[in-house]
Amino acid sequence: FLMTKNKNKNSVVKTGEAITWSPTNHLVDLDNEDLRNIKYLSLAYHADVHLHVKGHARASSGKEVILLVEGGTLTFQDTISLSNATGDARFLLEAAGADFGNDVFENEGNRKLSYLMNLG
Repeated sequence: FLMTKNKNKNSVVKTGEAITWSPTNHLVDLDNEDLRNIKYLSLAYHADVHLHVKGHARASSGKEVILLVEGGTLTFQDTISLSNATGDARFLLEAAGADFGNDVFENEGNRKLSYLMNLG
């Protein structure tokens, strides 16, 4: 955040945090430092879902990453990208049109869900 003084009105002007958005196809390919720096994740299916990222875990195999988001989790696998969601994250994705019983995630190599991440 940046705070500066307005010369004309003797008042303090406060600006917000600078956010940079980066598209990625596979979160599993990111190193741990990049995963630690993710603050927000936006996913697009039929509608956009925006989530606040609280933390992450990488499976010992290195083929799976789980993001802890406000109210749930998102699981990403190296071959199919987003593979599962729990809690409020799942509810939000379903409200946006995701159908976990059918084809929300990649089927036969066709990516169904795209996402952007904010690398703090």
